Amino acid sequence: MNRQTMLTFAVAAALTAAFLTGTSVARSAKSTPDNKIATINIQTVFDSLSERKDKLDQLQLEAGRLEGEFSAINNQITAARDAANKMPEGPAKEAALEATVDRDIQANIDIKRAKTRLEKAQAATIRSIFENIQSEAKLAALKNGFTMVMAADDWVQISPRATAQEATQLMSLRRFLFIDKQHDITADVLKSLNEAYAAKKPATPSPAAPPAPGVPAN
Repeated sequence: MNRQTMLTFAVAAALTAAFLTGTSVARSAKSTPDNKIATINIQTVFDSLSERKDKLDQLQLEAGRLEGEFSAINNQITAARDAANKMPEGPAKEAALEATVDRDIQANIDIKRAKTRLEKAQAATIRSIFENIQSEAKLAALKNGFTMVMAADDWVQISPRATAQEATQLMSLRRFLFIDKQHDITADVLKSLNEAYAAKKPATPSPAAPPAPGVPAN
């Protein structure tokens, strides 16, 4: 039987190795509000991280590689099944068809295992990135005298297409209705994390230049 696309992989966001420690956020103590509470838009930081993009690209490349691998296996199984169906009736044909069924079952098991591994890698990436954001927010608080850093949600709006129940639920879950921007450390945290990642990221090797005309390549 034909198989639909075998690997469906959505990287949320969605989606890091030994990065981002020991950084700090530069912020004037004079601008610190009296109530000592800072806010951060976690979604903005997460979506704008260079590290997240690189990890997303890596996971997507791996998903594409596995998709091609299992597509080739599926084509082989289909070809083997077609060949078996053309064989004369008898024990040999039955054995050949049974072998294709076994291969098909094993391929489905392998696909599910591969998908599970990718989903675990995605979750680990999100967890690692969030921990880095959390650590950087703590450094910002210690640096500038904040005693609390809260996740801002004043940017979340009720969709015009939301039902009454959905709108009421979103309204009841909101923690902030308005935040003065002097509380916000989103840009500072994002800048520090991206700078720390750029400093630790291995340089991409430059492609080799083609040999000059008339000069044989080594």
